[in-house]
Amino acid sequence: MPAISSRSQRLIRRSAPLQPVHRPECSAGRRAVSRFLLLAFGLCLLAFGLCLLAACTTTQAPSGDRSSAPGTGDASDGNAEISSAQALIADSSDYTGEDRTGWLIDQLDELINTSDYLAADTVIAWLQERRLPAGQSARLALHESRLHLLQDRPDAALLALEQADQQRGLAAFDQIDPALRQQAVIQYIHAATRSDQLLKGFYARTVYEGLFSEEAYAANRRAIWTTVSSLDTGMLEQIVEAENIASLPGIGEAGFLAETPASQFGELKGWADLTLRLRSRGTLEEYREYWRNWRQDWPGHSAAKQPPEAVQQLSRPDTRYPRKVAVLLPGSGPFKPAADTLKAGFLAAYFQRFGRDERLTSTLGRIHPSQQNSIWSTADVAPELVFFDTAGIENFTDLFMELQVNGFEQVVGPLDKDAVARMASLPQLSPPVLAMNYLDNETAQPPPGLFQFGLSMNDEIEQALSHLGDPAYADQLDRANMRRTLQEEAAANTAMITAQALDEDSTAEALGAEVEPGDLQDEVDAEDSTVTEADDIGRSDERVDDSVDKASMDEASPMPSIPRRHKIAIIQEDAPWARKLAEHAREQAKRYDIEIAHEIIIDRPADLSPQIADMLLIRESNNRRARLQSVVGKLEFEPRRRKDLDGIMVIATPYWLRQIKPLMAFHYARTLPVVAVSMAFDGKQDERKNTDMNGLLFTALPWVVDPEVQASELKQQSAEMVSNPAYSNLFAMGADTFALIDKLELLTIFSSAYVEGYTGELSLMKDGRVRRTFPWGQFVRGQAQLLPKSTTGHLE
Repeated sequence: MPAISSRSQRLIRRSAPLQPVHRPECSAGRRAVSRFLLLAFGLCLLAFGLCLLAACTTTQAPSGDRSSAPGTGDASDGNAEISSAQALIADSSDYTGEDRTGWLIDQLDELINTSDYLAADTVIAWLQERRLPAGQSARLALHESRLHLLQDRPDAALLALEQADQQRGLAAFDQIDPALRQQAVIQYIHAATRSDQLLKGFYARTVYEGLFSEEAYAANRRAIWTTVSSLDTGMLEQIVEAENIASLPGIGEAGFLAETPASQFGELKGWADLTLRLRSRGTLEEYREYWRNWRQDWPGHSAAKQPPEAVQQLSRPDTRYPRKVAVLLPGSGPFKPAADTLKAGFLAAYFQRFGRDERLTSTLGRIHPSQQNSIWSTADVAPELVFFDTAGIENFTDLFMELQVNGFEQVVGPLDKDAVARMASLPQLSPPVLAMNYLDNETAQPPPGLFQFGLSMNDEIEQALSHLGDPAYADQLDRANMRRTLQEEAAANTAMITAQALDEDSTAEALGAEVEPGDLQDEVDAEDSTVTEADDIGRSDERVDDSVDKASMDEASPMPSIPRRHKIAIIQEDAPWARKLAEHAREQAKRYDIEIAHEIIIDRPADLSPQIADMLLIRESNNRRARLQSVVGKLEFEPRRRKDLDGIMVIATPYWLRQIKPLMAFHYARTLPVVAVSMAFDGKQDERKNTDMNGLLFTALPWVVDPEVQASELKQQSAEMVSNPAYSNLFAMGADTFALIDKLELLTIFSSAYVEGYTGELSLMKDGRVRRTFPWGQFVRGQAQLLPKSTTGHLE
């Protein structure tokens, strides 16, 4: 109470009237001066208040989250830009109603063209607070979208167009100037591409393609094919199965797209179905069948009447052999035995195709010192083969000039890497070359016209990784890289895209998409993912998933979602060829969502069992038993292997494999998948020796394992013509080389198409390298057998 009373007393004292203070009387002059000073002080206070009010009004920011243009100066620069916007708004007061807002919208061109982005943003914000007629609302949305694109805000640019004229989207531009309508569609496609909403951009291309003419129309058609090819398989399947357009992700948000006619949705579904069919693996004849069936199912589709340029190739009745083929092989030196075997296989396939009634004389005179004999079948469609000795070729430039002058359409060879490298140093190869070896530098960009074919085992390593890991992840990664490239290309063209009044050439360029389907397969650097011993001990008895759960591909994302990493171990023989393959496995593992958790190099049989036991963490399991027994006494116990391994890749010869499989079973890993390369089978069906490899899966060469090939005429010929069994596979490669020379063009277009060869299924990669895909072999009761395969290459 005293405190309260004290406080009350203080309040009373503060509120009491002031008591007058007695001062000496001032003279009249002094009173006048005091009044003057008080008046001056009041006027100063009033002026200061007015200045503060003006400053607050001037620096008020426009509504919304609107950043200034990149590279703008300090705050005074921003104030100047806002002041220029306010000056424009003030000047617009000379007009009234729609004339005023229309005049301001016209000024936005100048503001954006001079990079006065903050002023343009301010004017747009002011206009958006007014009720605008439909045409002006659409024009304003176009300027806002353009401004967002130039400031690297593609999502906002897309939204601005979708919300035009009260959510009417691109339909808001139907009744305005056709040039502006076309500009709006181009900006919409561009913004959708940059924001990785390709499905919206793809659908807009199909709905509004009638706006464009001649070159622009053709460019848009090509871009439709490129865009649909960049979509993931899951998204394509979702489009084909969708009952209406609104059910597709993203499209439902854009109401104007969801309200398009059903015929437009059918157009979208047809494109998706065609892409799915041509993404399936198949021979070229099967691809022609895919195309014929699709046209029957979609007779009214625009692609049935005007197919993409690539697909038009499938309408040709058959491939055409080149008229003259130059074959470049060494006639002497260390490579001659291999060259002779390749030549024998090449000619055997040639005669099998065209018959054996050949002329050994050429219609061609001697055009080069390295020229040898020629072979020319009497069949009308048979190419003339002219052989050249690479030992006599000093200058490939001179040789190619002669080949062009004399009408050669294809070159086969050379064989040795040095000659291939010398040829690859030329800026362009015409006629095209199918080399019988690979360049050492796989990352180097080969010249146009160079194709490379050989018996590299790198393809086997990648197929084994695909089986042990996630093959769909690699495909998703390729599509993601393709979409990223489309985004980068769109970003680079922003200035052109947002230019007003595009001419025909610029419109065509703006609508184009130069990334070819299946053309991207970025190299993925493998990371060092070796598991330390401490990590192994901590998770030896249960699967530890140290990443996010496996999720489906996020269709709207430019990259695949983070998957569950597959963990494998690699066992490699201590040999140069095995070390090279193991290195390739480490480089490619990440593409298949694989972590290499353990590696073993084997060189002594006595060390193999403890090495495998350490790999499987059997010692740690026994240590746990000892600790438990020290506490509870003797107990029943069976060691357990680590559970976080998904499989084992073995890069070794049969000698080691016959020991590895039994040791895996001995160390409690009988059910752990083991995959080996083709060297696991030496071609000898020895039941007694090979029983220890029962259950082993390996990449199989049809030439060695396929029963139908073993019974073929060509296989019988090779047995008679090839004296050294080590060269037998080269005979098969020579036959496959001939099988490729008339199909390179189509294989270039369709990356999933292949030619059935004796050394595997032959397809082309983006860099012109021939990739081999193999059937799977497995040892069953000591016999190597082929297993049935699905269309994806995985076991049924």
